Amino acid sequence: MIRFSAALLLLCLAVAFCNRVHAEDAPEKKAVVFTLSGTIEEQDSADSELRIPLFGGYGNQIGVRELARRLKLAAESDKVSGVLLIVNQPGLSWEYLGELRESILKIKAAGKPLIATAEELNTLPFLLASAADKIYLSPNGGIMMTGLHARQWFLKGTLDKLGIQADMIHVGAYKGAAEPLLFTGPSKEVEEMMNWLVDDWYAQLCEQVGQARGKDAAAGKAWIEKGPYTAKQALAAGLIDGIKTKAEVVEEFRKAAGMKDEQKFDAKFGENKAQTIDFGNPFAIFQLFAQLAKGGKKEAAARPVVGVIYAEGSIMSGKSEEGTIGSDTLVNEIEKARRDPNVKAVVLRINSPGGSALASECIHGALMRLKADKPLVVSMGTLAASGGYYIAAPAERIFAHPTSIVGSIGVVGGKLVLKGLFDWAGMSSHPYTRGSERAGLLDSSAMFTPAEREWYLGMMNDVFELFAKRVKDGRGGKLKDFEKISGGRVYSGRQAMANGLIDEIGTLDNAIAWTTKKAGLNDVDFKILNKKPDPMLKLLRGLSGQDEDAELIPPSRISAPALPPQVEEKLRAALSALAVIDKPAAQVLTRQVQMLRLLSEQKALLMMPFELTK
Repeated sequence: MIRFSAALLLLCLAVAFCNRVHAEDAPEKKAVVFTLSGTIEEQDSADSELRIPLFGGYGNQIGVRELARRLKLAAESDKVSGVLLIVNQPGLSWEYLGELRESILKIKAAGKPLIATAEELNTLPFLLASAADKIYLSPNGGIMMTGLHARQWFLKGTLDKLGIQADMIHVGAYKGAAEPLLFTGPSKEVEEMMNWLVDDWYAQLCEQVGQARGKDAAAGKAWIEKGPYTAKQALAAGLIDGIKTKAEVVEEFRKAAGMKDEQKFDAKFGENKAQTIDFGNPFAIFQLFAQLAKGGKKEAAARPVVGVIYAEGSIMSGKSEEGTIGSDTLVNEIEKARRDPNVKAVVLRINSPGGSALASECIHGALMRLKADKPLVVSMGTLAASGGYYIAAPAERIFAHPTSIVGSIGVVGGKLVLKGLFDWAGMSSHPYTRGSERAGLLDSSAMFTPAEREWYLGMMNDVFELFAKRVKDGRGGKLKDFEKISGGRVYSGRQAMANGLIDEIGTLDNAIAWTTKKAGLNDVDFKILNKKPDPMLKLLRGLSGQDEDAELIPPSRISAPALPPQVEEKLRAALSALAVIDKPAAQVLTRQVQMLRLLSEQKALLMMPFELTK
């Protein structure tokens, strides 16, 4: 009996020990927290193969692609028990909102606890948070949701004060890119266009606000028109689920996600393990030299993939600079993708208001060569207007967000006449002319003569005819009525689809998925072919005299600033200071400066017909 009891005791101890070992071996599920703050951009330097921390961090920008990937990973991972969203007024565009909401909704669809908490919310962050199961606001918080407020800017008064006149010509009644330089308010055509654009944006906003809380567009409109809201008013209106401090929300979430008392949140779930140089390591300098020795050369894809090429900024000839698409740089990226046997198809992601007609045509030609060899698809971000639409036209299929700015098929050109400024400064000049009666065509001291204006308009009509041909060839019978949708007219993505300017409403992910099938690939696998470089590494390569990439096609010209270096440096500093106070206004003025620079270099521009903040 004693032997039997001892054996039974040993058996029980063995079972208990095995259970303990099994319990300890079982991986503990993670409770993930995403803190959404800072500026959400198209790309960030976290996508780089190497990151060099500057002043203790990597900046305050988050790439929408990287954030969406991490959110989807949280939805799919068996190791994640729940997700807490801390929404701290992230700066994001309407287009990125849709992509991130789609990723967050996948967490909800997976049946995992999903709670959002915030102190205050503007309209777009509110729509982002509304994808969660519950939204909580801090007791002293609120929702600043009042609708749309767009502002169009004009510089005519500024030029008048400087004694500068803009002598501009446009092809297309709605092509108002030069209006900020010519007028103090919009023309009848541009005002009409702005109203149909803002009307559609507002209709979409009402729909999205209503849907966010399980209601219709009428309910969304009513909520918007009664805004803004304090936390108590938001709760009473049914816009949030409760008023709680962050500590109270965390306690509720811990219970919902089954977290243990000592368990901590995982705030870095899914982060890319990018190689980072740690300058606390004495051997870090050798790692840096090894990276610099590569000369910035990018390796070809090692497996069959869909290549993603970004085209962001104003289109200019030469090499890309901050905020611009250099035709030489982009053409080389396109050519490398065409020659890479493992890049089976390409998605061109466009965020551009247009720019140089010459540069746009160069890029278009490179895309046509690519299209002859492999599928080409376009995904439009916030805007793909004028030259931005010109380079989209060759695509087999075009995706855009419902709020994207699309179209602006027209041409603008001209010059700035500085005689008044010269007079104010006490400067005088005397012309000496030989040859054609148009020899003084680009003279900055005189307005166009009738003969010069006639020639300039003829040249711009030729540019427009080529633009029209590129669009018609690319879109074919999909266009509803070219004459009625061109002339500089701009549309929202939803309106553009109705007019045949795009094929489908969708995100970059949707475009990649469609392209994957078109290329005959079994699994969605893509590679960004022109990743945003780490700014510190870019600086170091520049100091070492190394170019970022070997060129397959020689440059068309050497880029040179249109302004003296000292002036350009001071202008950049002034715009950076303005961005701290009013970032949208700084972006508008930056684009206007880019247009002025283009005017000094190019005779015809394909630019979006307005600049606004919203």
